[in-house]
Amino acid sequence: MGELNIYMSAVVFSGLLSLMLSLFAVFKIRSSPGGFYFILAALATALYSFSHMFRLSASSFENIRFWLNVEYLFIPFIPLFILLMCVRYVGLKIPSWLFQLLCALPVVTTLMQQTSHLHTYFYSSVSFENSGPFPVLNLVPGPWYYIHAFFVFFCLLSSVLILLHQLQSVSPRYRVPTLLMAAGICIPILSGILHAYNLQPAGLDLAPVFLAVSFLFHGTALIMFPFFLVAPIARDRVFENMKEPVIVLNKQDMIIDYTRPMQKLLPVLNQSAIGLPADKVLAGQPEFLKIIYQEKEEDFTWETENTSYHFQPRFSLIYDRNNTDIGKIITLMDVTTRVEIEKELKELATIDSLTMLLNKAAFIEQANNANKALSRKGGYISMIMFDIDYFKQVNDTFGHEAGDRALRNVALTARDNLRSSDIIGRYGGEEFIICLPDVPMKQAFKIAENLRQKIAASSITIDDQSITVTSSFGVASTYTSAGFYPPPLCPVAEQADKALYKAKSRGRNCVQSNLQLASSRRPEPEKKRNLF
Repeated sequence: MGELNIYMSAVVFSGLLSLMLSLFAVFKIRSSPGGFYFILAALATALYSFSHMFRLSASSFENIRFWLNVEYLFIPFIPLFILLMCVRYVGLKIPSWLFQLLCALPVVTTLMQQTSHLHTYFYSSVSFENSGPFPVLNLVPGPWYYIHAFFVFFCLLSSVLILLHQLQSVSPRYRVPTLLMAAGICIPILSGILHAYNLQPAGLDLAPVFLAVSFLFHGTALIMFPFFLVAPIARDRVFENMKEPVIVLNKQDMIIDYTRPMQKLLPVLNQSAIGLPADKVLAGQPEFLKIIYQEKEEDFTWETENTSYHFQPRFSLIYDRNNTDIGKIITLMDVTTRVEIEKELKELATIDSLTMLLNKAAFIEQANNANKALSRKGGYISMIMFDIDYFKQVNDTFGHEAGDRALRNVALTARDNLRSSDIIGRYGGEEFIICLPDVPMKQAFKIAENLRQKIAASSITIDDQSITVTSSFGVASTYTSAGFYPPPLCPVAEQADKALYKAKSRGRNCVQSNLQLASSRRPEPEKKRNLF
């Protein structure tokens, strides 16, 4: 009896283990590929184990026969559920007629077993023996019993072959759980071999224990790698060949899978990252995490050590068979080419094609932006307007091509002698305009004088003849008080324009300033705007 007690304890433990795995699967993987059939297989094994325990504890022929019949309500379906679990996991589809046939065979087996006393097709004979340490049934197999045995081995062996066949075509991260599944399925096959050759203790059926150990393998796979939470193996072959960076998260924002291009962007993605929260793994990428959580499909720039990429994120929800949201797929569409083209088009729209300076509209926009920025801390802002002296004579004497070259030379000379924060544009014809943020009148006058000298000293060569031009300059300034709305630049530009005409009236090739500084009118206190 000690041997029986030990065995019954093992059966009870096996049943509890299978039940726990089934409950775990209900809450964690019920909607995942193969998860539904894993639940059914583990639950059927648990009920089979408990029924077998009650059969072992029964003492009468009727009770033992009753619990044997209860066992066979579950036994025929366990190998079917295991096979369907593997089929779903690898993403295969079986024809509807084959599915119906596979489902019909366990049903027929159950009916044949329950009614075996009427036809003896499942058991040729059943006798009761009470001479050993515990009462047992002597069961002589009938014809249908061998069909049932073949069906069990067919399902289990097919499951193993299906899994092993996929190993050569999947990524390494799928191989460990797949091998664990295959190893787990081999265990009940071993139990069947022991039973067929009468190698197990008399009257004892080791199948419940072997099945529990089998699901323990699956449970280990669940713990070390949540294989039911990822895409099926068939999807993996497509997933691995995707050129776009893709990352898959479940409903709890845990990392489920990723493509190789995504791993190149995020080297922290590796095997150990699977099943971990995204905010933990991607803590070093706060901008990307913000995009993931906000789910805004807006262009963003991804900076790396060697280059910059422009991506547009695309979010796709993952639904189960009940149309329940279980996760999301984030795909980064590479829009670098489009962004660079748009940037070039924008530059073309703001750049004067002849002088490569800002055109009038772009200059006004940037100058106004600089004026607004300056109003935060307060300070002077100066404007310079200048044009080329006697430019018409250059065109009339040397031709329009020479005039264009002279324009470009003046523009290049002026641009190269300004600060990076200064703004210069072509205002029209041979006239140019400069905005000098945070520069008072006295300093602006010196800058204009320096430009006048640089332009006068430069030259271009046309038909071996050196051509020089001079320019006239007008300068004006205004002051913006800190924290107040900045004054408009249009009056300042008008004052610089008037100063330019004064320079022309003085004989050209000189700088004239507007000596009266146009201070900004301080607004009423209630209209004060805090720009900080």
